[in-house]
Amino acid sequence: MIVIGCDPSTRAPAFAVHDTREPGAWVVVKFQVPKDDALADEVLVEVYEWLEDVARHGETYFAAEDQYQSQAVDPKTGKARANPRTFKALCVARGQIEAAGRLAGCQILEPISPKSWQTAIAGCSARTGRKAAKEASKLRASAITGQKITDADKADAVCIAAYLAHRLTAKGAA
Repeated sequence: MIVIGCDPSTRAPAFAVHDTREPGAWVVVKFQVPKDDALADEVLVEVYEWLEDVARHGETYFAAEDQYQSQAVDPKTGKARANPRTFKALCVARGQIEAAGRLAGCQILEPISPKSWQTAIAGCSARTGRKAAKEASKLRASAITGQKITDADKADAVCIAAYLAHRLTAKGAA
């Protein structure tokens, strides 16, 4: 069984691929989107072709991280509030990436909440701050893959894939 975890983004989506038949087999990639071009069509084609190539190697499961409800400071009140534009852009990007995965032949699973994988894989709690969670993710991803992972997005993708593999194995999919 092949699992793909994705940390979706409008600028640089990251993916981690793990073939559960080979415990040490991990591939981690990040696609760069040209500046001022939110998930450009040519990048989506590149993602699709890469996912299609991965899916040729066996039964492939794909899950992306669900979106945080991003907060922005209201200039009038000085208080944090939901930023609907950013949230929409991130949800659209995730949808485009999931569509590419579906077209490539991957089995698309429900998005994984950040809290789920951060708790189960990175060992974070509800009190862990965002910066500390990113550091924990990088350390855990490095341990999982046996490679030094310094990019937070790539690390998150590895942890998402590890969470997905664990969840599917527990359900008997492997």
